[in-house]
Parts: sequence; structure tokens; C-alpha cells
Amino acid sequence: MIKEPTNFTNKAKVREMIFRAFIGGQIDRDSVISRLEISERQFYRLQNKYILTNNLMHGLYGKESNRSIDAAFREKVTKLYREKYLGFNYEHASEILFERDNIKVNPNTLRDWLLKAKLTKYKSKKPKKYMRRIPKPCFNDMLQLDGTFDDFLGNGQMLCLMHLVDDATKTSLAYLYDAECTQSALDILFKWCSKYGIPESIYSDRHGTYKVNDRRPITVEEELEGKEIRLTEFGKVCNKLGIKQIYAYSPQAKGRVERKHYLYKDRFVKEIKLSGIKTIEEANAYLMTNNGFIDRLNNKFTIEAKEARTANVSLTAAELAQHFTIDTTRTVRNDYTISYNGQILQLAKASIINANSKVQVKLYLNGSIKVYAGKYDFKYTIIENYVKPVIERPIKQAVKRDRAKETSPWRQYTPKTYKSTKTSSSDYLDKMSRFYT
Repeated sequence: MIKEPTNFTNKAKVREMIFRAFIGGQIDRDSVISRLEISERQFYRLQNKYILTNNLMHGLYGKESNRSIDAAFREKVTKLYREKYLGFNYEHASEILFERDNIKVNPNTLRDWLLKAKLTKYKSKKPKKYMRRIPKPCFNDMLQLDGTFDDFLGNGQMLCLMHLVDDATKTSLAYLYDAECTQSALDILFKWCSKYGIPESIYSDRHGTYKVNDRRPITVEEELEGKEIRLTEFGKVCNKLGIKQIYAYSPQAKGRVERKHYLYKDRFVKEIKLSGIKTIEEANAYLMTNNGFIDRLNNKFTIEAKEARTANVSLTAAELAQHFTIDTTRTVRNDYTISYNGQILQLAKASIINANSKVQVKLYLNGSIKVYAGKYDFKYTIIENYVKPVIERPIKQAVKRDRAKETSPWRQYTPKTYKSTKTSSSDYLDKMSRFYT
């Protein structure tokens, strides 16, 4: 929490209140020092001042500053500006006053006077200007992806409209979801790829669904796989499809999809209310049906691309489904089970895998789960009430010590200690002193 600055007058009033309580015997001296965070010498100074003057205001409080400018001079300057220099900026007015009227006043001081006299107004800060980016020349060269929340159904439930807009033609595709998450982002991209083909790049914000914002370096396993940066699950799918990801630093950078949000929040919400739609399923059906809301919107607002695309990368729905998966790695337990999303999957025993080996689990957009080891697909069953088996390990028995070995002559042997025959330097000097005396 940011601490607000204390006004000098309020600070003095707080001190007076505490010293009033001290004089009245409500608190002791140590409590006053602790509350005001002052030294013992300062306490006695304030105590004497309060007893003599009955207040703790600063001596200069309420007095005019020695550097203050005379009020008559201020009135003279404002009157000159009103009559002769109205409309001049502060710097220009300060220079003209000095040249023609021999009055020297600082432009900042003149600004304060004129604002108080309401002869000028505060200038609002100009919005930051961004250079317009030229749209891509071909359809499907780049998509702008974003999600926006609103009460689309009018029942108080906030829903997320996931929205894709082509940068070249402004063709849009939208769908309602409960949240802006990996599942919703992959689903709207799957719908686009099924209808229009795989795009070359996707322009999105830096939401955690699209970009890993954690600064931790990549792991050794990821480095061995040839990865240079960490990817989200959405990024992994884009990588498998060869889609380049571009991240925006501001909403203005992807203005086409941001402006299209207002179209949906205006027209789509009103048409939903007019049609009496109450559920998210009905709203999505109203969006996606032939000659529905999206088709009518694209027919009205879509423009032609500058260049016609000669070829489009298109896959069948079955081929796309194999790419739109969330892949994770699991370790096979001793009873040929794996844990995934709170479920226990019992694998069929096969000779190609053993306990403690790694398998790959794929979650598809339709919610189905498949387990792979290399190119082999394993059948499994879900165990409802799984009880982890208890592994009984043999108890190690204490080894009996052989007392006969402890009483053997080798255990009783102690090495001899030899006394050094070398005389110390002090004894040697003593003998030499006796010899020479």
C-alpha cells in the first residue's frame, strides 16, 4: 500500500491530540514517544511548547512567505494580460511583458496566476500517436486474435467472445466461450483452419494463453529437442502447424480486431435480444449458421486483398484434429496405470512398454484421450475408485555381532608409543650456556 503524504496541519493536530491525552493522564510518556516516533529530547521540547502556547503549530504557520510576490503586482500582471495579451502562451507573454512593460515574471509563475484567474485553461494531455501499419497483402497472411468479455446474453453472465480477424480482408470469425483459455483459443483456430485453411501467422497480445511470460530458462529436455523458447499449449499447436506467433505490446497494435469487438458488442447483443436467445448454444448457432450473423457481417465489411493468394494450405478435419492436441508425458506405474487430470487410466499390458517407462497422452478438442508409446496406440480403461497398491518391502533383520571376534588378540592389540629422543631447542640452549660459562 502506498502511504499518502501527511499534511503539516494534520500532523500538528495529531500531535496536539496525543499531548492532550498525555496531559490528561490517559497515556504515559513512552506511549507518546512511540506513537509520534520522536526522540526523548524532542518530546520535552514539544511538551514545554504545548504547556506554554496550548498548540503545536509551527511558528511560521499562517504567515506570508518572505519570497511571496505582492498581491498588487499580481493584479497588475493579470490585468495587462487580460487587456493586451489575451491568447498568448506563457513563455511568449513573459517575454512581451518584459520587452514592452518592463515587468519580469517567470513563465511558470505567470501560468499559476492566469489559471487561478481563469484566463487560461489546463491543456489535456494529447493521446500517444501510433504509426499506422500497412495491412498484409494476401488473405490468411496474418490473423489477429483476441478475446473480449461482456454480458452478451443480458442475464448477468460474463462470456468471452473469441475473435479472429484477417489482416488483409477484415474477414472475421467469432465464437462464445466461458473463458479466454487454451481450449477456447484452440477451438476458434480449429474452426478457422477448417473453413479457410492454415494461416501464416497469428498476431495476439501477451496473454498467458498465447505466450509464456515466465522468465525461467528452458529445461535440458527442451534444449535437446531443439527448442529455443518455452511455448504454451497453444504455441505448441501453432508450431506443429507452422504458424508464426507475433506478440503485440499495445491494444492499438492489433486495432482491427479491437475495433471489431465494438461491432459485436453493439449489433450482436441487440440482435440476440431481438431474437429472444437465452443460452450460449443458441447464440453460437446464430453466429455460425449459413447466412447467419457472421456471414452477413463479412458480406458487409469485408474488403478485397491487394494480392490474390495462389495456393492455400488446407487439411481435412481428421488431419487437423491430429494436430490440435494437448500433449503431456506420463510415467507408467508398476500396475500399468497412469494418472491424468485426476483420472487413473489402466493400460492394457503389452510387451513394448514396461513399468517406469514413458508414454505420451494426447487430449483432443472433443475431450477424447489417447495414449501413445511411439506410434503405437494403447487401449485403456478408466478406474473409478482406484486404491494405490501398497508395496511391501522386506524388513532388514539386525546382524548378530560375533563377540568372539571382539575378544580376539587382534582387537586387544595396542600399538607401542615411542618417546622422542630429540631434545628441544630450549634444552639445547641451556646446555650450550653451561658449556660457555
